[in-house]
This record gives sequence, structure tokens and C-alpha cells, in this order.
Amino acid sequence: MKIKKILKVILLIAVFISYLNYSSPALADAAPSIIGAELIDAGGYIADNIESLGTIKGSPEEKNIFAAGDDVVILLHHQSEVSVGDRLTIFRPPLFVTHPKTGKRVGMLFMPVGMIELKGVQGRDAVGRIIISYSYISPGDQIQPHRSVAPVTKIVQTDRDVSGYIVESQEGKMLNAEYGIVYLDRGVSDGIIPGTIFYVIGEDHHDVIGELRVISVQATTSTAIVIKSAEPFSIGSKVGTATTK
Repeated sequence: MKIKKILKVILLIAVFISYLNYSSPALADAAPSIIGAELIDAGGYIADNIESLGTIKGSPEEKNIFAAGDDVVILLHHQSEVSVGDRLTIFRPPLFVTHPKTGKRVGMLFMPVGMIELKGVQGRDAVGRIIISYSYISPGDQIQPHRSVAPVTKIVQTDRDVSGYIVESQEGKMLNAEYGIVYLDRGVSDGIIPGTIFYVIGEDHHDVIGELRVISVQATTSTAIVIKSAEPFSIGSKVGTATTK
């Protein structure tokens, strides 16, 4: 429980720093005009398949919890997939996400926890130094090639009336507060792009109880940050691009 509280504080501090220089005509006290690449990287996403090049096995110092500056030992799935100097994303073992309303499989949750730079590679064994950590890193976490992302440069109020649901939240939170990360069942196929505004709709289908900003999109899902929360809401809450339903 203590570790979970520490992680929550780390996430809130990281997101708060990312937003210090941001403003919005819609919500001058909360919403950003630009969403930085590091926040997008840390937000993760839901996809059908998650690529993995290998698994963190431990460290030369025999630690069990790692952070930026620590060296770790990696077991690669195959030889010759990486080279010294490569930068790789570290992520939690993917979990299947089931839709809270339909019970159908939505995809796999990709949850980044940091970035590593390789210092040595021999066969399937590799050693690297963690250069960024979004959360604690531990044996069993996996690696994949790091892919650069572009920051979100504008907020988008779509003309389309798109509705959906929150299907998951970072760390499996049931109640979502401001600056939390949530995952929606609407994506590129629904016309959603980074920066799109979604509103969280209350149970009476009229009250807006929260506001979200999409930070990244996949084919049928998107990742969003909670910008405004008038009251707690949960996985399974309805969202829409219009303020009333």
C-alpha cells in the first residue's frame, strides 16, 4: 500500500510539472495548450499486440527495484535484435483489457515505466542503464524499441458527436482524479485525433462530471488525461465529445 501511494505522488508531480506552462481558453485553470512527448510516452495505450524484445532479469548490484541511473541485466528473446547504444522502452508485462459494458476483449494494455540505454550485448545477454523512470522498475518488466512521439500542439473540439466509455485506467484505478490517465474505446476509426476533448457524462446523462484530453490514439482506442473532475467517476463511465446526451 505504501508503494502504491508513493507511485501516485510521483505520477501527480510529473504531470503537474508537465503542465506548469500550459493554458486553455476553455479551462484557463486546468487545460493544456500543448501536451509534451514525455507525458505521451508515459501514458501508454491499448493495442491488439505488444512487441517485446526481452525481459529485465535483475541487476549487477542484486537490487529488486530499479530507477533512473541503475544498471540492469536483460535476457533477449533472440540474438542480434539490439546493439550497444540503442534506447529501449521498458514496460510492464501486458494485461488483457475487457470492455466493462460488453465483456468483449478490447486489447492489451501497454504501460511504459521507463527507458534504458544499452551498454553491452553478448548473444542473448545484455546490460543497460536506466535513463528515465516513470515508475519503479522490477525484474519481469519487458523492453521494446523506443519510438519517438510528437507533442500535441492544439486542442480539438470535434464537430462529430462521438460517444464511448472509459475501459481502463492507469494502475487499475476505479475512481479517477484530475491528471489521471484513462483509456477510451474510441480511436482513429471514429475520427479521434490527439488533442480531442471528451466529456465524462454523469449517470443522468445530462451532467458533465469530468473533462478529458486525448494524448494519443490507436486504431480503435485512445489514451486521455483527466483535466477536470467535478466528482469521482470510474471505469465504465460514459464519455462523449458533446456536453449533453
